[in-house]
Amino acid sequence: CLSAFRDAQVFHAFPGWAASKYTCQGGESVTVSFVRVGSGQISAIRALVPDAQLFDDGRSGVLALPMPALPRVSATAEFAPRQRYQVIGLDLAQRLNGAFALQASRKLLPGESAAVMPNQAWNAATWTYQTQAPAIVWAGAIARLGSISVDTLTFTPADNLWQLSGYLYASD
Repeated sequence: CLSAFRDAQVFHAFPGWAASKYTCQGGESVTVSFVRVGSGQISAIRALVPDAQLFDDGRSGVLALPMPALPRVSATAEFAPRQRYQVIGLDLAQRLNGAFALQASRKLLPGESAAVMPNQAWNAATWTYQTQAPAIVWAGAIARLGSISVDTLTFTPADNLWQLSGYLYASD
């Protein structure tokens, strides 16, 4: 996603339009959201970015940039305990002045069946992280979490805010 964000930076601004948000969802595409600035011309965005989809209000639009398929990754060793990830995440948040949250695994309701394989000794918990630190700083720090997936990555240029969410795989 970060490489695709770098490539999408060519769409950061053009006469009368500015990028308001970059989003990478599931590693499939990067979406660049645009807003019209002042008396920006609709014809400018249509001419300079013909693949952009404009909303009916004429004040905003989006451009979806597909990404190449990612290789599948599988684990060959045991996952770390959930508590270890919680400590690493809190340390990450303090060092980079961000906010880290690791949600508790969802408990089954009466009558629900577990969707896990027999003898599965791990579970997936959702996590979120947000920071204004540069990506070059937080990307290496996030890697310390180990067995994670990043499902959504959003960058908002106006406030320089990075928001990440995904799943973290931990042993029970």
